[in-house]
Amino acid sequence: MVSELESKYMNNNIIKFDKARFTVLTDYLICIEYSETGEFEDRMTQMVQNREFSEVNFDIIEKEETIEIITSTVHLYYNGGEFTNASLFADVKFNFSVYSNRWYFGEKSDGNLKGTTRTLDMIDGECPLEDGIMSKSGFAVLADKGKVLTEVGDIAGNSVSTIDLYLFAYGRDYR
Repeated sequence: MVSELESKYMNNNIIKFDKARFTVLTDYLICIEYSETGEFEDRMTQMVQNREFSEVNFDIIEKEETIEIITSTVHLYYNGGEFTNASLFADVKFNFSVYSNRWYFGEKSDGNLKGTTRTLDMIDGECPLEDGIMSKSGFAVLADKGKVLTEVGDIAGNSVSTIDLYLFAYGRDYR
């Protein structure tokens, strides 16, 4: 359930541009969505349930076909149209890499510190882990492909087809 306060803050943190929607959740975390129809899924998913975030200070530079979203730790660029590595990218404002602090859409994060596994039942030895939300490169991307949860907690199909990503730009603040 979304509180009135959360709803107020989240509305202030949502930027719609072209067929994309960006939600600045924290200085370090931006939800990035794309939908050909311009419709987006707002219900909780199996992966992302807690969306209680405070208002975030950020700047927007909007031009005819481009938008830039700037927080204290990340500078996101979107050139409109379908997401590609040329249309969507972000600079992390920490100098953690000798080569680049820039993330491009579709790029796999080198040095990902991996996530967790649901259970260790029947595991004997190594266990493969999916990518997590922290990386030695200073940024990581989590794709929310989870099923939607109904108000009573049942699992339902997603009613719209979207790209739904979370860009974590925590640098090396692993706390």
